[in-house]
Amino acid sequence: MEDLNIELVRWVDASSLDGPWADLEEAADLLEHVEEPCTSVGFVLEENERVIVLAASLTDSQIGGTIAIPKVAITRRIQLQLTIGPEDPQIASRLNGVDAEVAESIEDDGAVRE
Repeated sequence: MEDLNIELVRWVDASSLDGPWADLEEAADLLEHVEEPCTSVGFVLEENERVIVLAASLTDSQIGGTIAIPKVAITRRIQLQLTIGPEDPQIASRLNGVDAEVAESIEDDGAVRE
């Protein structure tokens, strides 16, 4: 698996009425809920000019908790910096773009040993 960025994405959600049918007056209630702010944090799996795909969890061969967010709904994106201790240098290497030797030198508190 290639290097993956972790991002916090703020976006606005769409709204809908529950059930298959509703009174026309109920549609006005949607105005109060449109643009409800949402926040998602995850590994950036894919991205193109229209959509970003995040995964909340991953293994070496599987992903979980995926969401595709249309870019027109995104109000803010922040690339997060992750510090991983020496207990898993392979993940540290993949996420931080450092080689395994450097990842193994990272202390539990995030400090780098000389």
